Amino acid sequence: MPASARPDRDTGTSPSSPGPDPAPVSSTLPRQMPGDDAEGTLPRGTNRAGMSPGPVSCRRAPLDGIMTMQDRCDEASKTTWTRVGELDDIPRLGCRVVQTRHTDVAVFRTADDRVFALFDRCPHKQGKLSQGIVHGTSVTCPLHNWVIGLDDGLAKDPDSGCVHTVPARLEGTDILLALGS
Repeated sequence: MPASARPDRDTGTSPSSPGPDPAPVSSTLPRQMPGDDAEGTLPRGTNRAGMSPGPVSCRRAPLDGIMTMQDRCDEASKTTWTRVGELDDIPRLGCRVVQTRHTDVAVFRTADDRVFALFDRCPHKQGKLSQGIVHGTSVTCPLHNWVIGLDDGLAKDPDSGCVHTVPARLEGTDILLALGS
């Protein structure tokens, strides 16, 4: 095949064709994730072949006001911070679960007394992260040892996926979560 007729690896088109085929290949598309709209658009960060060109982006869940890290800056002025307990309620390298109307949120405490909050389910097999082992700024899922970053919700290599994060902060010894707007 002459070089000019070879398909372009990135777009799947040859230089003389008008553009990429607009029809997605349904067998390779990722399943719809929470937060994707019902019109069937592709999740943010994927191309028509369902491949992610870079790191996975955790998106905002369709829950009443629970915010992801991506929303933190845009929504800071509208955020309602809810007191969920005190720092001493969670042992160092431990976790407590806050039940919301739609999902459980795991609130983690690190060895240096920082707090992080994630939805309490692993992206792999929906294991309860609150039952995992906290180390540094990560938690290891108790089911299959996936390591999830507490600060960004991303699974560490070689695994891929993400957990929705909930902004958390300390005011004195009070733990506050962004659970509404």
